[in-house]
Amino acid sequence: MKFVSPFANSGSRQTSLRRHMLNLRGSTGPFLALASDGVPYVVKYAASNRNGLLFSEAMGTELFRGFGLTVPNWKPLFVSDSFINSNQQTWPEYDGVRERPQAGLAFGSRFLLSETNAIFEILPGTSHQRIQNRDEFWLAWLVDVCASHHSHRKAIFCQSASRQFVSHFIDHSHTFGGPRGELLAAPRACSYLDTRVYDPAWCPPLDVIRTKASSFDAESVWRNSQLLPLEWRCRAMESALGDCLSKLTSDSHIVRTLEVLVNQSSSVRQEAIASPATKYVPGFKRLLSHP
Repeated sequence: MKFVSPFANSGSRQTSLRRHMLNLRGSTGPFLALASDGVPYVVKYAASNRNGLLFSEAMGTELFRGFGLTVPNWKPLFVSDSFINSNQQTWPEYDGVRERPQAGLAFGSRFLLSETNAIFEILPGTSHQRIQNRDEFWLAWLVDVCASHHSHRKAIFCQSASRQFVSHFIDHSHTFGGPRGELLAAPRACSYLDTRVYDPAWCPPLDVIRTKASSFDAESVWRNSQLLPLEWRCRAMESALGDCLSKLTSDSHIVRTLEVLVNQSSSVRQEAIASPATKYVPGFKRLLSHP
């Protein structure tokens, strides 16, 4: 399906949430809901204790898309007082207490499950060869380091009828330095948790990365950040986004960062292979089944 930018139709009628489907795991309180356009979305409310959360989600997604990485489509979704009052199970929970969100615009990431595919949160290492876009893990790592992403990179895997997988990068809530745009992360901290995906043989050649970087439209990403709902915008996050765009448009910075990642990849892969933590992934972990 062709992507329609959420910034292209800012004056059109808003898409609103209609029916809660189920809550999902995650510290930011995501849940699955059906919207008025008939599409299911993974939804996140703005959080009183997470300044800039929706800015991070929206612009982290746009940053990845601008760099040619695979991400779900997204759009702002209107949440009414009626929906909020009728679905208290969706209210974010802080320190064991549910907090009522405000009516307004939430972030909605299109849910990828359909009748023709299956989606998985975890793949065994033996299936990594069947990830068609596995080189994107290297590019995602590069972008996450430049964007000061301070949590492990998350992805889901869509399996086609041919049993091949395509990874989709999700959850950008810790991009641009975290809730206040102040935190910095070491490269290892923002890698994908199963670091066996960082096989040097899957790392794109430097000239390919340079070509992607040269075609990256940083000005467009910045302009889009200024079109976000005012209540999503955050000065510290905007500053961090600006720093990130400067890094991604600097050839010397990209080369230096990639050298660091390549040097670290050998040690982190060996740690993953030797660590008992990888033993909890003996097989596939399906996210959800289609009803």
